[in-house]
Amino acid sequence: MNSPLGFFCSSVSKGGLELNLVKLALWMAGSGQSIVFFLDKKAPINELIDHENIKKVYVGGHRKYLDFRKAGFYKSLFEANKITKVIFRDNKDSDVLYWAKKFYKSLDLYYWQAMQLGLDKKSWYQTKKFNSLTNWICTLNGMKTQVLEKTNIENSKIQVVPLAINTDKLSSSEFTEDDACAFFSLDSKNKYFGVIGRLDPQKGQLFIVEQMVYFSDYHLVLLGDSTVGHKSDYHNLILNKIEELGLSNRVHLKKFTDKIEYFYKAIDVFIMASKAETFGAVTIEAMASGTPVIGTNSGGTPELLENGTLGSLYEVDDAESFRKELNQLLNSTEKTQTKSSAAQQKAIEQFDYKIIIKIFNELLDLK
Repeated sequence: MNSPLGFFCSSVSKGGLELNLVKLALWMAGSGQSIVFFLDKKAPINELIDHENIKKVYVGGHRKYLDFRKAGFYKSLFEANKITKVIFRDNKDSDVLYWAKKFYKSLDLYYWQAMQLGLDKKSWYQTKKFNSLTNWICTLNGMKTQVLEKTNIENSKIQVVPLAINTDKLSSSEFTEDDACAFFSLDSKNKYFGVIGRLDPQKGQLFIVEQMVYFSDYHLVLLGDSTVGHKSDYHNLILNKIEELGLSNRVHLKKFTDKIEYFYKAIDVFIMASKAETFGAVTIEAMASGTPVIGTNSGGTPELLENGTLGSLYEVDDAESFRKELNQLLNSTEKTQTKSSAAQQKAIEQFDYKIIIKIFNELLDLK
C-alpha cells in the first residue's frame, strides 16, 4: 500500500477552487492512491467525498495569519495519519500550513494556485513562506509569469499543471442533442447559446442577456445557481432585465447539474463571459465537447484558446466587440468547425484527468 497523500481545504464554500480539488482527490483515489482529505465538517464538499480510498478528517476553521495553536493541531493530525505530502488550493490556508511545516519538518506542501495574484507579494515574510513550499503549482504559463513578477519565489519551485476534466464523458456519443435538450426541458428545434457558472457579476451573465436582443434567432441558457454563502440581488437583476427586454421566451435559467455533458451537447455556442477567469474549467469542458467557444480576452481564456486560434475572443463588457466576434463565428461555419475540432483535440491531449494524474504522480514522486 502506498503512503497516503493529504488534501487540505478548510473552506466552507462550494466553488471551482473547492470542487477541482475534490475532483483531483477522487480521480487519484480511483487510480489506487490512498488519500486523507482534511476539511471542515460543515463544508458542502463533504457530501461529495465518498470513496473507499479516501479517509476524511474534520478540521475546524483557523485564523488567516499566525494561528500557532491550529498549526500545532494540524501537525499532530498529519503525523497521526502518516501524511508527509499535502496539496492545497486556498491561499487562506497557506499561513497555517506554513507554520504546521515549521513544527513538522518532513512535511512537503504543494500549493495548486486557484486565483490570480493582485498586489505584489514580496515582503520578507511572504518570500520566506512561499519558498518553504515544495512546489507552487500554476494552472497556466501566464499564471507562472505573473507569479515570477509579483513574488520572490524561486523559479525552480514553480510548476505548471492545468485543471483536469473527464474528456471521455464530455465527448460521449451515447446520447443525442435531442436527449440533451429534453434533459433541460428545451425545444431541440431552437438554437442555443450557453453560459455556465454561479450567478455573479464577475461571471458576466447580465451582459450576455442584454446582447440577446441582437440575436433574435437564438435562445440563451444560463446554467448555475447563486453563489453559495453570499447574498446577492444579481439573480433578480437578471430576471428583471429579461422581463424588461421581453426575452422571457428566449432566456432560460437552469439550476446547476453534474450532468454537464448534456449542457454542452444541448447548446450550439458556449460563451465564457467572465470578466477575468483565472483558468476556466468550463472553457476546456466546452472544448472537449467540440462546442464552439467565444470568450473574453482576459484572464486565462486567451491562453486556453491560443489567442483566438481555437475559438473567438471579445473585449470585456464591449458590446460592439462581442457582437462582431459572435457574428463572425456564426457566419463562418467551416472556419468555426475547424477551430472547434482543433480545440477538442487539444483538450483530449492536455487536460484529461488520466494525464493530469500522471503529472501529479511524477511531481509528488508517488509510488
